[in-house]
Amino acid sequence: MDYAHCFAREGSMQLIQAVATFILTVGCAPGAVAAPAASPRAPIQAKTYTYEVLHSFGQSPGDGQYPFDELIRSDDGNFYGAAYGGGTGVTPGTSRCEDTGTDNCGMVFRWSQAGEFSVGNFPIFSPATLFPMDAVSSSLVAGPDGRLFGTLLSQFGGVYQVGKDGSLSPVFSFDGLSTWSPLGSLALSADGSIYGVTADGGAYTRGVAFKIDPQGKYSTIYQFGSKDTDPVAIETGLIMGPDGNLYGTSRAGGTLGEAGVGTVFRLTTAGKLTVIHTFDILTDGEIPGRLTIGPDGNIYGFTIETANGSAATLFRVTTSGRFKIIASNLPPGPMGRPTISADGVIYGAANSPSSCGSVFKIKRGRVTYMHSFECAPSADGRFPSGGLWLDSDGYLYGLTQRGGTADFGAIYRIHQ
Repeated sequence: MDYAHCFAREGSMQLIQAVATFILTVGCAPGAVAAPAASPRAPIQAKTYTYEVLHSFGQSPGDGQYPFDELIRSDDGNFYGAAYGGGTGVTPGTSRCEDTGTDNCGMVFRWSQAGEFSVGNFPIFSPATLFPMDAVSSSLVAGPDGRLFGTLLSQFGGVYQVGKDGSLSPVFSFDGLSTWSPLGSLALSADGSIYGVTADGGAYTRGVAFKIDPQGKYSTIYQFGSKDTDPVAIETGLIMGPDGNLYGTSRAGGTLGEAGVGTVFRLTTAGKLTVIHTFDILTDGEIPGRLTIGPDGNIYGFTIETANGSAATLFRVTTSGRFKIIASNLPPGPMGRPTISADGVIYGAANSPSSCGSVFKIKRGRVTYMHSFECAPSADGRFPSGGLWLDSDGYLYGLTQRGGTADFGAIYRIHQ
């Protein structure tokens, strides 16, 4: 095995693990009110879909554990992803990387369709603090020049890049004085600027939105909490919209303030923020996840569940804020962003509180289950960890947090 990247462990891993644990265990709050009426077209499984596990994590020393979020295919033809466990020096079969007493916890991996899998070492992220890199806190995103970017949580957090040759290097390290803990996906503009959000810090201790220009200069473009209606708890990051503005979701905020159940917001690159939709638990669902841009130029996302925890929703919102529920009978706990084909079919993966996960698709409002994961430890994955990658070969590629041969997660694919 050739090595390409490994992160080291520190206490801030607890934050990202807490987020993952919340997603896996989200359920119905006591006293919850009735959910919006479900679509009369119930989920079906009309045909058999071809499913296969391509790689099981944790099978050898240095292999990753608990892959995080989703895969991305680079222009070099390989798939890349991140895991918040494992790495060089980790003993196979241990329940978590810290069980070995080593400073190896988290890595970026590369996988080819020929079945080649590699991980490797990463340099000290911030020499000034003598803290090594820690838990990954976002999936990777592709820049216009083919480089990949992601965020991590170490002492204060940072942004890193994967070069076109597979090499890794730091882009920016947060100092913990004004803000820290970058969380969620980054957004990249055509000029190479990087945009993201932090979970903590800022003038109002609610985090900030930041920019890193192509020369590596950092600037804060928005301080969350400056208005009563600001988004609260922004955990999914940002995307770049077709209009050149940034879009994101939050778990609370908007017109309901901290009592709210989520928002969709627009943020200009100059720093003007507008909440374009505040979620109503009775009609919309609650806790919106990551967003994606559809082929129609509109913005799509899942909510984790409806009021009684029995189902989730798929929503569409225009850049001007026109909001619509597309489907309301999804399995609760969708992970990651919706994946949308050129002909408008929408795919997702979910972690239901009552099951070990499923892959589903939505076509003209009808939900079809494509695969249900086994709960018992097996070579089949369980607990899908994020969204899906729809490749030109007609397959959907995804990750599970558990399952596989060693029960440390798996890479899988399913034909659409």
